[in-house]
Amino acid sequence: MPQQHAAVAPERGKRLDSWKEIATYLRHGVRTVQRWEREAGLPVHRLLTEKRGVVHAYTSEIDSWWQTRSSVLDRSQKEEAAAPMAHHWIGRALVISLLVAALTAAVVLVFPKPAVNNRKISGARRLTWEGNIVTPALSPDGNRIVFASPRLNADGNLDLWIRSGPEGDPKRLTDTPLHEFDAVFSPDSRRILYSVSGQKPPGMMEIEGAPPPAATSLYESGLSMPGRLLAAHAGSGRYSPDGRWIALLRSDTASGAIEFGIMPAAGGGFTAIPLRTSADDALQSCSAPVWSADGHWILLSALTL
Repeated sequence: MPQQHAAVAPERGKRLDSWKEIATYLRHGVRTVQRWEREAGLPVHRLLTEKRGVVHAYTSEIDSWWQTRSSVLDRSQKEEAAAPMAHHWIGRALVISLLVAALTAAVVLVFPKPAVNNRKISGARRLTWEGNIVTPALSPDGNRIVFASPRLNADGNLDLWIRSGPEGDPKRLTDTPLHEFDAVFSPDSRRILYSVSGQKPPGMMEIEGAPPPAATSLYESGLSMPGRLLAAHAGSGRYSPDGRWIALLRSDTASGAIEFGIMPAAGGGFTAIPLRTSADDALQSCSAPVWSADGHWILLSALTL
């Protein structure tokens, strides 16, 4: 909760006591409002006795500045101000699998180019060259990429590799006789959830589908080894937006039936969520689950017979 201040002159409006409060009031990021102070005269106050990073501002002064911003903001700032919420759903970069002429996959970063009414792709940059890259994923903070690759393995075994940004060198995250793949980051970008199997997934697993849960196990690790087993005979794990739950597919050890459900991310029991529409239905296959932004819903496609 923002701090309350009683001794504020009414004509100056409410006092905002941090960059975060100022950014929240303007509905922009902290870096954006700091740039506006440097380049566009955003009225931010500092006392001589305060440290450089301690700031405050008044809402009435910000409102007056905002009304006259067109004379000081450059074109890119105008576009950002015209659609303050348009950037929230666009990540810093999109990681895709590119099918090249030799039918091998490579990781490519695609940079969205800001525009007033739409988004245009301004360019693509190839990040890997060995081919056969499977299931790349970008961390929520945009600082790391994780992917499965057989690099350094003459037998084609898939290990997980993690890379810091487009310029960093890939570092090996796993090194086992089994295949590790389908890695995803936790919402805080500190943990990685992945599947382990003796059955190698297809080269374009996102299209052809993952190995069945009976043939995989679900593991979790930090940004360096070691990993820990979360669920045997399970796969396609996805963190909830708050990082507290994992939605996954698993195979019932007694019947061999595929089940969909959730479990605590810290470890614990699996809660099955029935997908059948009648008592005779059985789940045959299912896509990886997708959580809604508020964590209240899970979207997936399923085949039942």
